[in-house]
Amino acid sequence: MNKFHFAILSLLFMACIKPVDKTNEYTVIKFNITGFEETNNDLYFSSSSADLSIEKPFRKIYKANNNEPIVDTLNLENGVYFVGDGNNFITLDIINGSNLSVSYNIQDFKSTLKITGEGSEQSNYRLQKDFKKSKVFYKKMYELNEHDFIDLQLKVKNDLINFIQNFTGVSEDFKSKEIRNLHYEYLANLSRFEASHAYYTKNKDFKVSEAFYKEFEGLKYDNVQDFIFSRAYQGLVFEHYKEVSLDYLISKPELDKDLALLLALNTISDDKIKYPLFYRVGVPVDTEFTDELTPLYHALVNAYSKRFKYLENEDVTIDPQLKKGMPSTKFVNFENLGGGTTSLEDLAGSYIYIDVWATWCAPCKDQIPFLKKAEELFHDKNIQFVSISVDQAKDYEKLKRTVSELNLKGIQLFANGEWKENDFMNAYHINSIPRFILIGPDGKIVDADAPRPSTRAFFDLLEQIKI
Repeated sequence: MNKFHFAILSLLFMACIKPVDKTNEYTVIKFNITGFEETNNDLYFSSSSADLSIEKPFRKIYKANNNEPIVDTLNLENGVYFVGDGNNFITLDIINGSNLSVSYNIQDFKSTLKITGEGSEQSNYRLQKDFKKSKVFYKKMYELNEHDFIDLQLKVKNDLINFIQNFTGVSEDFKSKEIRNLHYEYLANLSRFEASHAYYTKNKDFKVSEAFYKEFEGLKYDNVQDFIFSRAYQGLVFEHYKEVSLDYLISKPELDKDLALLLALNTISDDKIKYPLFYRVGVPVDTEFTDELTPLYHALVNAYSKRFKYLENEDVTIDPQLKKGMPSTKFVNFENLGGGTTSLEDLAGSYIYIDVWATWCAPCKDQIPFLKKAEELFHDKNIQFVSISVDQAKDYEKLKRTVSELNLKGIQLFANGEWKENDFMNAYHINSIPRFILIGPDGKIVDADAPRPSTRAFFDLLEQIKI
């Protein structure tokens, strides 16, 4: 929670307003932000990536000016959203069909923030709840003995339960879920006590008593509804499967700990719990998807297919020069790490699946195990896998080491230390990586923003062109 929130929450008021019309398909939202020193200031409005109830990510940037309220009508999924101007941010809990107004002066954010209108109650509840918690949560609480720490956490939990039970304007369903969430938050705080107490008291050998964790007995880790609603419950489930993963490490000590955790997570029966937890763990870059790991490979592809379902580059979709069937801009004389140079024309006659990446790019490296698997699956087909590194010239030796150490296959090219200055990169609007492109044997574009190799859409695309 942003530190600015804490001082302002007591100033927020609860309006007496009629319940939200759940049949309304649109949310009307008004931003009245003042105090800007310049014109055309960016105001960001986006869904929270941590809210698992939101299927399609939402993001919009407005241009804000003094005394010019922004009003928009949007079809939004129910869930948590963020509003920010670069210095301040606000959390909104939106129910579609609401009519919300957010106002503040950026020069006096603490005392001027107001969230009002139909459907504003849950947003105000969350803010006031965090304000209440900020009064009692402090580092020194971890120096308490375990008995006093438990007493403090119980008091916080019970006070917040009383607060939500008496809070007006929110639904009984929300109250019921939030009361369970408050218990999970209580358990999550208990789970952090041993390590935190050892750290703050500088007693590295500290251990809690056997009775400390008695309230965890009987806790179930398969409640989908609570998993979607409660970040605290998500954390508890994740920590549970970290413990489960230790069994894999005991049986196979050579196993990477993240791979062991992924194997443990793959035992979860419900995808609504499994997939979000997959996203928390990066696939080790040196992973080889052997026959033994095939079940995990398929599960990860299914998970990433959902994660990247709505990923698209708007610059590509609106550029007529990047439509399917248009001639591709060529790259010329990129250094081939296998020797010599390679141009796009050298690869004519084959489909060309291009991966634009860099050694410093973590999301790029996440795709490497899947790219290697794709190369294995299609090694005898009329398709070339080409990786183009946009590393800077100073990282050239690092690039060569990475390619060698990870035994990267396909055609490995170096874009001569260029990115923003390169005609090929600019023509394809490559402003972020990883980026994938599919070009046909005739040099024409098949997909200027092709699916990642970790998704079903990738295989669907290759099936469509009958690879």
